[in-house]
Amino acid sequence: KKRKTKKVQQKVPKEPWQASYMASSVTQKRIQDSVHQYPKSSPIKRGTAVLETLLTTLPEDCNEANVVCALTLSAKILANTSTNTPASPQVRSLLIETLDILHELVSMEQLSVRQLCNAAWAIAKHYNRDPTLLPPPPVAAATSTDDVLGVAETWVLQNETKQSA
Repeated sequence: KKRKTKKVQQKVPKEPWQASYMASSVTQKRIQDSVHQYPKSSPIKRGTAVLETLLTTLPEDCNEANVVCALTLSAKILANTSTNTPASPQVRSLLIETLDILHELVSMEQLSVRQLCNAAWAIAKHYNRDPTLLPPPPVAAATSTDDVLGVAETWVLQNETKQSA
């Protein structure tokens, strides 16, 4: 008689932000359902819930689609607040953390062209609501006083140093 042996499958460790389609689908549903947890709450509360849902999910259960979904969904929700109103420190912190993840994914070239466009739209929408979210545009400056051969960018970060002091 031959003995039947079970093959032991070794679990391959999952990489952060590279979840399978099935795992990311579950995460996507959680992100989208988080809006409905607070149906009568303010847009800030609902937008915060979206970003918190993404950031409290294990990175191994998320991929680039989830990050872009959370950014676009929160941008749509928060667009219903008054413009030029600085974001609360909590929303700002969640957005910065999400943008850090997005930066990592872009650096690894994981986003499709459509996802890049959607992410750019979401960032612009967040920025439209809160212009202090991103640093001001660079100012052109001469690279040399003797022989101007080109122009360099100079970032004005005066407001940020005042806030951190």
